[in-house]
Amino acid sequence: MASSTYRRPTQRRSFAAAYAPYAKRATPTAQTLAQRSLLSGETISNILRFADIEEDLGGGRVLNKLSADRLQDAEVRAVFGPDLARAAKVSVVWDEREGQIARVYDGQMAA
Repeated sequence: MASSTYRRPTQRRSFAAAYAPYAKRATPTAQTLAQRSLLSGETISNILRFADIEEDLGGGRVLNKLSADRLQDAEVRAVFGPDLARAAKVSVVWDEREGQIARVYDGQMAA
């Protein structure tokens, strides 16, 4: 009786080695999250300080934001520095009844 032996073909790369490059690859979601940064409390405070557009939302809430003319002001440019472009996209809802910030809308986060 002749016995035949089966030899499995040798693998060129292991399973882990074949998929290792995919683990290091950044996904679009990871890249987007890495690019986003949270607004500092100082930036939000300065937006409330320099806001010249106030829109009454009702219920004691007011939407505050910076106008294009206000962004050209030398004092505003000095205070915001490199965050000036981002501050232009931010709106802050102030609650007059509670005396606190109700919500912050960041245009960069939506984009």
